[in-house]
Amino acid sequence: MSQTAAQAEADLKEILNLIDSIGDIHSNTPNFKPKSVIYDWLAPLSGASGQMLQSPRLSIFGGAYKLADSHIENRDSLEYVKTFIAECNKGTSKLNQLCSHANCDLRVYEMAPTSPVTYSTNESSFNLEEMIRSLAYGLICVEQGTDFMALSSFGASCDTVASAIINAHSTQDGPANDVANLNLERLLKINAGRKGFDCLLAIGGPEIAAMCGVILAARLAGIPVLLEGVGALAALAVLSEYSEFIGQHCAITGQIAEHIVQNFSEPFIPAPYNLIAAQSNEPLCGISAACLIPQFKNDLLLDGITVKNS
Repeated sequence: MSQTAAQAEADLKEILNLIDSIGDIHSNTPNFKPKSVIYDWLAPLSGASGQMLQSPRLSIFGGAYKLADSHIENRDSLEYVKTFIAECNKGTSKLNQLCSHANCDLRVYEMAPTSPVTYSTNESSFNLEEMIRSLAYGLICVEQGTDFMALSSFGASCDTVASAIINAHSTQDGPANDVANLNLERLLKINAGRKGFDCLLAIGGPEIAAMCGVILAARLAGIPVLLEGVGALAALAVLSEYSEFIGQHCAITGQIAEHIVQNFSEPFIPAPYNLIAAQSNEPLCGISAACLIPQFKNDLLLDGITVKNS
């Protein structure tokens, strides 16, 4: 084993130790009185100050996978990913406007800048060193001063890979057509029953690993996280293999099939699809979260938690 590989193994053990140290978040709030789905999720994380959503951030991670016989649509192509990221970074996308309205910081990260993850017969091109680097990148994306995180991802075949990872961790049987997709079947075959980081390494990629890092860092810092879409859910599925408490700071939103949501104990918060439908020419990633954040602020004000005025 090379020195780099040995260091990656040591870093993974350290990350697993961090996850193992996480306890039940509700043990710190024995007298908590439930009020609503949003309040019950956010209030235990508001701290002694009773403040929340003063510095929210939406983080989107772009990835790319090359699957055999896959047709890559324009909105998922590598070129489109680069264009969308460039528009967000310049502040010219519709998502920038929605985040500005929500008083929410927007960050978009390109995790596959040169080439997509590829697959041979029994393995992918994603290796342990890359997984650890991506995890570490996600850990440092949770910056001091941020008190709310929303996560989403998109890119070539990202949803197919994420669905395969969720399927690999599923305790329920989904509809029969879940595995009718040949690419999904192939990924599950390559995965060969692996779970947790072994599954992520077998069929996942850097954007999912980075979101694992964000979820973990936010959990350790007591920051709530809104997971939008199957990519963010795949990251939670990986981490949940090691701790039943890892996702207690998380809620779920986005266009996700009901049988997938049922695999998770975290609350599901429907997005305002009447608003999202008006953005049909824009990528869906991030829009659910950007539309929900103002709603959260209003709900929390009614429930007595302080938020920043927009």
